[in-house]
Amino acid sequence: LVFVSVQDSGVGMEAHRVASLFDIADARSTLGTEKEKGSGLGLILCRELMALHGQSINAKSIIDEGTTMTFTLELVE
Repeated sequence: LVFVSVQDSGVGMEAHRVASLFDIADARSTLGTEKEKGSGLGLILCRELMALHGQSINAKSIIDEGTTMTFTLELVE
């Protein structure tokens, strides 16, 4: 397995927002550190792709410190 962890130093998110990041029923976007806007669907698609491969993706976040996304990939030879 390959363990991947991606961390930013952005605006962070409250716990209830992190809990709903991968929920299609709660798909929404918030402005980023440079006021950029997105569709709110990217992480939902990532979760679906990971699930198709039997893997998962997780998020941890701290307000005003940033967010860390982690996932594992199985190596296939």
